[in-house]
Amino acid sequence: MRRRSKKLNIYNLLRAFKGKKKLLVAGTLITAIIASITPSVSSLIADGFGISEPYLVHVGGVPNTPILAVKELTDTRHVLHVIMRPVFQNRAFKRGHVEKVKVGANGLEDNPEEVQLIYLDRSELGWLQQKEIRCEFLVIINPATMGPQPSTVSFKVYFYGPQDNELYWEGINIEGWQQEG
Repeated sequence: MRRRSKKLNIYNLLRAFKGKKKLLVAGTLITAIIASITPSVSSLIADGFGISEPYLVHVGGVPNTPILAVKELTDTRHVLHVIMRPVFQNRAFKRGHVEKVKVGANGLEDNPEEVQLIYLDRSELGWLQQKEIRCEFLVIINPATMGPQPSTVSFKVYFYGPQDNELYWEGINIEGWQQEG
């Protein structure tokens, strides 16, 4: 019995795949499309669903009126105790918290001399958990900078997340403040 062997060359391979050529081209095209969109889709899933980082947002609607209490009134300074309670929600799988608070000037209006942070609730928020974050600080006002007419002391409070990203800001106006006569 005599056996014959065929020579393999490109022409024979192409002729063998002649009927399967369209399937081969379609498979190659689908593989190229999947390979090109996989990084974008995986990044969207990781960031959009918060698998890699927490995603905190303010959901409180209209800000709650801060609680204001006078701590000390002297000729050289007035100290006010302010309590804020904004509501945040974590929309990611990874737990997150409010990391820090900064206080800044509000334009050209009268600003406090100094603001000292007393307390900030840094407790963790889980997936879709909503929580009121309590923030307390002392506002020190120099009465010498106030005129005899009632004025407004104004400043902004900025809330930051764990990646140092700004989550929310709220302006505070203390109206009717005047120098003691």
